[in-house]
Amino acid sequence: MQEKAARERSDKENIDQQAKMWELDKQNYDEEEKRLKERINKINKDNSSYLMNQMARKNKASAKMNNLEMAINKPLLREVNQKLKTFSNYDGVGSLKSGQ
Repeated sequence: MQEKAARERSDKENIDQQAKMWELDKQNYDEEEKRLKERINKINKDNSSYLMNQMARKNKASAKMNNLEMAINKPLLREVNQKLKTFSNYDGVGSLKSGQ
């Protein structure tokens, strides 16, 4: 009987030790997953920031002319508009040749 009780105690100790190891593995896994998630979130935030800055630079570079630029380029714009009228059925901004 003592031998059976010792074997049962030994089996229970082994099961308890295995449960502790699994718990430790779970904690390590959770910590690694948390670290990876934080790293991915940081990378995504950096990428988002980079793309937003890129969009802002592009929008700034392709912005409409300000009043000074318009005044400086007005003669050239008139010349281009005249040439467009001559070479096409273009009558200016907002008008249609079809009469609509």
